[in-house]
Amino acid sequence: MAFLSFNAKRYNQENFYDFKRSHAHTGGKVIISGLDKHISASNHKLSLRILTSSVHKLTSREVKLKEMSAKNGWNFLDEPRDNFDYYQTFYFFQSRPIENLSNRVFLQEKNINWEIADVTFEEGAFMLLEEFKTTLGLIKLTNRIPKFIIEKKDFTDKYLNWSGHKDIDYVVYRNFSDEYLVRGKNLDAIKSFLNGDLKNLIENSEVIHHLESNGEAILLFTDNLKRAPVQDYKKIVAFAKALKKIIGE
Repeated sequence: MAFLSFNAKRYNQENFYDFKRSHAHTGGKVIISGLDKHISASNHKLSLRILTSSVHKLTSREVKLKEMSAKNGWNFLDEPRDNFDYYQTFYFFQSRPIENLSNRVFLQEKNINWEIADVTFEEGAFMLLEEFKTTLGLIKLTNRIPKFIIEKKDFTDKYLNWSGHKDIDYVVYRNFSDEYLVRGKNLDAIKSFLNGDLKNLIENSEVIHHLESNGEAILLFTDNLKRAPVQDYKKIVAFAKALKKIIGE
């Protein structure tokens, strides 16, 4: 495992990506720190990065998230998180490198442990990489549930190149919804898990169009793989709590 701390005033982004990908291809792991303190010299993904002040000034959106969190009794951390391995236990991120996770809004309540975070990830081949900046919800459960993917039809194909990920050993469960596609390994377990209340919750959601279970937690994707507006956070939390209630843990 390699740990990289970017405290130098300048570094070449292309050299970093070369190192990171070659390390990953041999089964290695790279943990990075300090990228949030650099700005790009241009809009190009592999451009030179220059170190700025170590004091992070909150953006307008981050200020609103902080204020909203304080008002609702939620926790808010704007600092980027160096370790996002848990997110990569979900199938979606097994082939899509996560570059950054920040602006965590979270709370551990009696009956639910949830968080909402801004995540930056990459899609595509090396020189054709496209960067996505989205907002994800995460619900951690106390009991095991079936592994599955539930997504609105054409959701992935609309925004991502799904053709490179056909090796998933999930099969399609066709008796859930005309609007949503369900994949999983154990169709009998999925059939028992999915019910009418869950179907109605998903179909009526204004913000959640993709859900994924790793067997012990559920990852929630917003409708367009972009940063969620601040006003949508209450909807995401309400969805998470309703989902937890339906699951009945």
